[in-house]
Amino acid sequence: MIIARYGATWVSSYTFGTYQAADNWQAQLLPVTQQVGGAGGVFDFFGDEQYPPAPLSVTKAFTVRGSDYNDVDDEIDAARAWTLGYPSSYEPKLFAHNRGDGATAATRIYTPAKCIAFKANEMTGKYLTQRVEIKFYCPDGLWYGETEQLYDHTFSSGANTFTLTNAGNYPALVNVWITPYTTNMTSCKVENLTYGGGANPEWTFTGTVLPSVTLRVNACTYHCANGFVEAYADLTLGTGQIPWLWLWPGNNSIRVTANPTSYRVYAYWNDTYLK
Repeated sequence: MIIARYGATWVSSYTFGTYQAADNWQAQLLPVTQQVGGAGGVFDFFGDEQYPPAPLSVTKAFTVRGSDYNDVDDEIDAARAWTLGYPSSYEPKLFAHNRGDGATAATRIYTPAKCIAFKANEMTGKYLTQRVEIKFYCPDGLWYGETEQLYDHTFSSGANTFTLTNAGNYPALVNVWITPYTTNMTSCKVENLTYGGGANPEWTFTGTVLPSVTLRVNACTYHCANGFVEAYADLTLGTGQIPWLWLWPGNNSIRVTANPTSYRVYAYWNDTYLK
């Protein structure tokens, strides 16, 4: 994987140099444990489940070249301004792509990131090249497909099953919006049935949603709203769940059960990767 750019979007981002470029990052999982009294070892809060991803520290290094020292200095200043001096009014991201895939919108991935260190090595006699190292902190610990995936369909009353696909290698959080058309919606349940048993997530909403009003349950931001009114009290998750709803890697069988005469289901997510 090549870490290629940094910025709010691919088009508007800063492009890292490619001469003698090197990427240094490591995926890790975050142990959640606690020592108990004077006992040996620790208590594992996750039991037989896997730990969540830990934040990433990514170092991008490359060599700046120029026709004279002023050119080199300008390149270093530009790199510093675009990374360490990035404006705080935008959420910056690191963009990457697999080698040989052409870096198309369909294959690019990103992770939210902030620059925390910038190093440029001044070396006597090295007038036309300078080594630059830039360090980033990535709080999510995951990478996401740049292209947002969408599903939009209208169903009749009752239980309806459909397929959503996560092309990544790690569970992807999925937002689901439901809009009743002609009658009130007084009950709604969304389930991921992919593996059966107790391994799959679900949520149930028991509030009343009026016709043409949208119930928004956003697992990515932990936000639940009936129209534009927060409605957390009416939302119930499956036993032991922490994330609200996710898609396993590959195809997922999703079932929505709701009681209005007809209703629209709108879902969106990003393919998710642990790299």
